[in-house]
Amino acid sequence: MESDPSLANLQSEPEWSGLLDLAQRTATPCAFNPQKQVFSAFQGNWQVFDGFGNLFAHSSFSPALGSCVWVETFSAHYAKTEWTIYWSADDQGKVFQAWFTDKGRQGRMVGESDQPWRFMETRANAKGEDQCNCMEVSTNPDDSLLMISFLGEGPCSSKSTFKETGRMIYRRDPSGSQEKTK
Repeated sequence: MESDPSLANLQSEPEWSGLLDLAQRTATPCAFNPQKQVFSAFQGNWQVFDGFGNLFAHSSFSPALGSCVWVETFSAHYAKTEWTIYWSADDQGKVFQAWFTDKGRQGRMVGESDQPWRFMETRANAKGEDQCNCMEVSTNPDDSLLMISFLGEGPCSSKSTFKETGRMIYRRDPSGSQEKTK
């Protein structure tokens, strides 16, 4: 993905072309205003640790579609690769995230542009009721650490019921390596 900043390979896939068109329409104006490039602090390579401090993956963030859409390539030691596309629509106060994996899984979340970002994915449960899968993303002051807290699932109307179920900690990779963890 990093070698294809135009995302041309995804533009040809029906399930992604509409999403990428939306990202490009809402994010392209931010290319003209550097203060709106909310993801630029994450550019580069990261080591990813679980909540117990074990290194289990590497990640890299790179710009695409005019530098206001960002692509994360996430490679874990268990041979999973995932690509996530992030973009901001400041006029809506929203941050968007969409992802797909090499195993065909895909999803989409919407977050608030205030930090910490809280992303919500809405889907119906077995009874047809909306359930929200929630996670929060926060950084330390110098952007050298990025923490993702998984807050589990619950009714979308009751955010206060969410409790942390796990976390990932991203730390800048001092070697710049993007190799998979052994």
